[in-house]
Amino acid sequence: MLLFGRMRVGNWLGEKMKFRGTVIIKQEEEWFVATCLENNVASQGKTIDEAITNVKEAVALYYEDE
Repeated sequence: MLLFGRMRVGNWLGEKMKFRGTVIIKQEEEWFVATCLENNVASQGKTIDEAITNVKEAVALYYEDE
């Protein structure tokens, strides 16, 4: 299974910065792996929703010091 989608990470980044990115979600055995194409940040979850939530948090942490 391979899914494409767009995400916004505004809530995690606060008012200083907004980010929109493209995410690919692949199922690997029992896990869903979400990868942001713009910065190659990835995370995983047991469900698609969990993988999306986790990759949003990972992207926010990636840009936290900028």
